[in-house]
Amino acid sequence: MDGAVFRAQVICETQVKKGLGESVTVCVDRAYAIPKSSGQFYADTRNTVQTHQDSLIIKPIIITEPTIIVVDDILTLGRTSMAVALEL
Repeated sequence: MDGAVFRAQVICETQVKKGLGESVTVCVDRAYAIPKSSGQFYADTRNTVQTHQDSLIIKPIIITEPTIIVVDDILTLGRTSMAVALEL
């Protein structure tokens, strides 16, 4: 979204400024919104990894770094991060 602040991107850019990384590449977006996990109190009612995967758009870019670190601003059960890792 234009003008939106993406906390994970801010976290990554701050790490690079501190010398804890080489570059930041935004290569994942959502095709559509899914329910937020913060309003769901039980693991079995939260979005599955597959639900996350289905909602992702992966931007086809070439990343030359040998290591990729996926950063999410909030980590609950890790399903978003797992979905992204599986898609990349």
